[in-house]
Parts: sequence; structure tokens; C-alpha cells
Amino acid sequence: MSVQGDPTAEDDPRDIVSSMRAARQLGPNVIAKIPVTVAGLEAIGTLAAEGVPIIATEIMAVSQAMAAVDTWSRAAARDRAGRLPPFSITHITGMVGLDRDVTINWAGTADELERRDGPVVDRGTDCEPRETVAKLRDLLPDFRRAWDEGGLAPAEFAEFGPVALFRGRFVDGWRKLLDIVRQRRGGKETDP
Repeated sequence: MSVQGDPTAEDDPRDIVSSMRAARQLGPNVIAKIPVTVAGLEAIGTLAAEGVPIIATEIMAVSQAMAAVDTWSRAAARDRAGRLPPFSITHITGMVGLDRDVTINWAGTADELERRDGPVVDRGTDCEPRETVAKLRDLLPDFRRAWDEGGLAPAEFAEFGPVALFRGRFVDGWRKLLDIVRQRRGGKETDP
């Protein structure tokens, strides 16, 4: 079960770490879901050193993915059996020129579609022609910053347009959920 903490407190690595430690007390199958920002990278480093399983999320640029992997790789501690804690990255993609995005889990969804209907993913070719990527890099500065290795510095991750938009929507949803819970509790404060 993946658990992500209060999105209004994601700028404080200590808060991320303490909320993920508390979440891990729920059971052995809890995995910490942490946004890849400066604060999130610090939290990933701390928790990876403790052997906590991690999903690095809110990744919209190659540099974010690389920073998350580098941070985890430097910090991850092997347990007594020599195993490393599980680590995943979730790259949140957008498709330029299409009117929809679809992401699905592999286990139980994509694997079943592939079993029933044949290959779901073409693993043998590039997804986009190189000319298309070159044109997008020229036309869209944020695409270039997301696409290029080193296109963003860690200090830019949280304020990068697509990340800020996604996080803003996440925070709005969080606040609406807390309002609903508060109403159902008869106006009493909620404790996220």
C-alpha cells in the first residue's frame, strides 16, 4: 500500500520523514510515496538509509528521475540478507498533441491485456520520431527542460510548471477532501 503524506507539508523533509515513519507502523506492506523536490530528495535519502521502500513521485523531467535514483543509490542500506529496499519511480507523462493520457498498472491490467490481445507496448522502437522530438524541443522550452538530462536543477523541481500545476491540483483535492471529512464530522477539525 503506497502512502503519501500531507501535500501542504511537502516542503519540509522532516515532516515527510516523520509521516512516512508513522505510516510504516500500519504494516509491513506500506511503501512511502515521496515527491521528487529538494525536500523530497532529502527525505528519500533518510528513509532509504533506513531500508524503507520508496516510490519517488511527481516526476515530470528526466533530471528529476536521475536525481531520485542517484539519491536512493547513495543512501539505500542493505538489510541483513543483503537485499536493498524496493524503489520505484513514477514518471507522470503528458502527450503533446493528444486529447488524453492513459496510465495503467502493469500487474493485473496491462499484463492481462497483453496475454489476451498481444503486445501492449512496442519495446523495439522509439515512441516518437526524432524529428518530432527536435521540433518540440525548439518550440516548447519546458519540454526541452523536461527532456534533457540536466534540464532542471533540483532547486527548480518544485516550481517547474508541470510539477507546480500537478501539485496545485493535488493540494486542492486534499483540501476539498478535508472539508468533506470536517462536514461529516459535524464541523470538527480533521487531523491529516
